[in-house]
Amino acid sequence: MLKFKLTNDDFYRAVALLKRFSERPKNTAYDVIVNGKTIADAAKIHDVTYQAANKAVNRVVKSWETLNGGQLSGEKKAAEERINKILSGENFPEDWETVVVCLPKSKAGLVRDMEKKDLSILQK
Repeated sequence: MLKFKLTNDDFYRAVALLKRFSERPKNTAYDVIVNGKTIADAAKIHDVTYQAANKAVNRVVKSWETLNGGQLSGEKKAAEERINKILSGENFPEDWETVVVCLPKSKAGLVRDMEKKDLSILQK
């Protein structure tokens, strides 16, 4: 399953750049990218191989990246801005330190909860 979705309009903007993109691969890619279906499910629905469905999705994704300078969505930009603010220490007390870590998901939630708790105390 893809980690992003496009709107109907954005999908068709990306497709407009593609040459020789027939209805079946277009509909298959649409189901994955806009409707959120898995590639395997979309392949079954449209009676194409998994590989053909994957290729159709990749063509639209690459077209979208070309159209948007490699930016897949506003979410990516927002995440980058948040990371830059965090790394710069912006909006945090002077005695706080930015630490970038890689943790198992089970531990990451604990760390996020600690941060939220401490931030909520600061905001009171």
